[in-house]
Amino acid sequence: MCAVCALAACLSLTACSSEAAPAEEDDSIAETDLLQAEAGGSITLPEGFSMPEENSAFVTQLSGDTLAGAFKNATSNYKTTGYFTTNGSITVTVSGELFTDGVDTQWKDATFSLWKQGDETTQYASTVHWTADGTTQTYTFTGLEPGSPTEVAFTYSDVYQYKLSATFNITGIVSERRTARIWMNEE
Repeated sequence: MCAVCALAACLSLTACSSEAAPAEEDDSIAETDLLQAEAGGSITLPEGFSMPEENSAFVTQLSGDTLAGAFKNATSNYKTTGYFTTNGSITVTVSGELFTDGVDTQWKDATFSLWKQGDETTQYASTVHWTADGTTQTYTFTGLEPGSPTEVAFTYSDVYQYKLSATFNITGIVSERRTARIWMNEE
């Protein structure tokens, strides 16, 4: 009987060993892994270009190698520039504010994403976070395929009552392409 007790005690001590169990894998993206726009830069709008007066309006104008844009009180959380071609890199400079019914909100995270048009699909490339607090922020995408149709989409919280107003410049553009978006059908 004592041998059985000793064996049970030994097994229970082994189960409480000081060796650490393997850590569970964490599939979430660490905050430090997120691409973040850096503070700084300036936004120049072409003469006569201004923030649209209509809510949810999104306007752009190409001037030289810079696409200037603005949107006001966007209630849709997805606004896109339309396609353009680049020289291999683009710099996005943006300034905006996120609010709900004219009142500032504690949520200030907004993003812009780079999309490439492929032969038969639109392909996601990457997303950059920026703070929609009225400061100007900049990020440069490098290693782009020159001449390849590319677009930038501005997004923010999925909460529909939030509104985003912003102005932006995208430099490094060779030409605008007025083509329809082609989505991959996943049936």
